[in-house]
Amino acid sequence: MENNINNTENTVTNHQQNYFVKPDAPNSIAVLILGIVSLVLTLMSCGIGGGVITGIIGLFLGIGSNKAIKESPNQFSEKSIKNTKAGKIMSLIGLIISAVGVFVYIVVVVFAIILEGGGF
Repeated sequence: MENNINNTENTVTNHQQNYFVKPDAPNSIAVLILGIVSLVLTLMSCGIGGGVITGIIGLFLGIGSNKAIKESPNQFSEKSIKNTKAGKIMSLIGLIISAVGVFVYIVVVVFAIILEGGGF
């Protein structure tokens, strides 16, 4: 039961078997966390801009991470690639819900002004 880890080659020796440990894609965990935060903040604020900043940051980090994944797809672990995809999707959903919420808010305010007789 001897485990030896050699950090320079990223190999793990366990019971005479060697296998390569793939690194995580760049910013995969950050993209996932920002996507979750974007979605939660958006839903907590009823869709009115709560998670816009975290959604934008998560989306841009996800795009950058996808570029690195496309350049060398077999270099990164499958788990981190899935985390990046999930984080991008959640960031995008948070942004879309925020955009719809802001649009509905603007429409309601405009109709309220019109019905009050204020006009433009």
